[in-house]
Amino acid sequence: FQKPEMSTGNISTVNTEFILIGFPGLEGYQHWLTIPFSVMYILAIVGNIFLICIIKLEPNLHTPMYTLLCVLATVDIGLCTSTIPKMLQIFWQKVCSISFEGCFIQMFFIHVMSSLESSTLAVMAYDRTRAMSAVNVSSVHPAGFVLIGFPGLDSVQQWLSIPFTIMFIFALAANSIIVFVVKHEQALHTPMYFFLSVLAVVDIGLCTTILPNMLQIFRHNPSFISFEACFIQMFFIYFFTSLESSILVVMAYDRYVAICNPLRYTSILSTAFLGKLFSVFIIRGLILTSLIPIFASMLLYCSSNIISHCYCDHMAVAKLACTDITNNSLSQISVAFSILGVDVLFITFTYVMILRVVLKLGSNAARLKAFNTCGSHLFIIMYFYITSLFNFLVYRMGEKVPPHIHVLFAVLYLLVPPVLNPIIYAVKTKEIREAFLKHVLRKKVNPATNIPV
Repeated sequence: FQKPEMSTGNISTVNTEFILIGFPGLEGYQHWLTIPFSVMYILAIVGNIFLICIIKLEPNLHTPMYTLLCVLATVDIGLCTSTIPKMLQIFWQKVCSISFEGCFIQMFFIHVMSSLESSTLAVMAYDRTRAMSAVNVSSVHPAGFVLIGFPGLDSVQQWLSIPFTIMFIFALAANSIIVFVVKHEQALHTPMYFFLSVLAVVDIGLCTTILPNMLQIFRHNPSFISFEACFIQMFFIYFFTSLESSILVVMAYDRYVAICNPLRYTSILSTAFLGKLFSVFIIRGLILTSLIPIFASMLLYCSSNIISHCYCDHMAVAKLACTDITNNSLSQISVAFSILGVDVLFITFTYVMILRVVLKLGSNAARLKAFNTCGSHLFIIMYFYITSLFNFLVYRMGEKVPPHIHVLFAVLYLLVPPVLNPIIYAVKTKEIREAFLKHVLRKKVNPATNIPV
């Protein structure tokens, strides 16, 4: 923006336009940002237009609930159209000018659309409240649910308790050791090991939320869980899953800074920055994942209360409802894209940037070291998101997948990372091995040979 020219008694503006530069400090990479933002923009436009067309063409959807959904889709189209096209222009041209009037017109529409988004969500919440108040709540849900574990494998579930108990004990012990070692070893008080200890805490929470109840099912097949406890478990499963995804994002960014901008590593990943970042991720997880159990608990459960699963999975529970669960399915898709989808796009972009830098390294040894540093992280990322996608798609288009196979993948998708993370991240890290020998086994390590003395 051009500075105003001072004149006697007044101020006159020479050039009435602003210059938008995009993300400060990332000018060299902004043209790559066009890819994920273009994909998000196309998905938002096409998805919301498709939703409006379906509601308009289907007479059965001409109800207040779906009318509100149609209004929300229209507002979403307006909101992203107010910002994304200009952003893509900035990413492509590196800088972009906008007229004085155009800037404030854009500002006006952003705030109007945001307020309409909030208002529509408030009306939708009121609509659901009124719909639920029309029935006697005590007659529309059971006292609890019955979890049967792996469908069709009732006779062998007692034997399954052995490997799952071993996994549970190992996950608790290994992740607790990582937290203990990182806390007590001063040399490990760096961002990378801090992320590792936070990941270990989340893994402990995730497996503790699921496995004790699973082992109870295997021992006392089937197992009863109260109505409230089922949805509390559902919340914590999705909340810890969202935190797991968030930490994988932060660890990918950590590798990006360490490889692409090592001289500014400590200044970029400062304590204040990390505190703000984790606060945002926790708030995101609390708000978005709480929507899933809240909406599911508002459904009418007037038939079977038997869940063909090892834990209170959202769709496994929602399918027991005797009302339409379209909104619940859409809400889960929205939450999944807002958390896992956005995280995958960011991680992909981060590793593309890392790959570009690594391929420019002149030394093969340096390339090998960089690939070795990122390889284990990529393996965990691919396992976590691919199994998550499989679990997500089977409920919607996997009718031919045997139920026990689907439940097995749904369980392993949540339980394998807490077991693998300590092995891949800790056992392969020399500093953690040395700290483990020092603080847990009380042995000294020879710095020259790395052999316990």
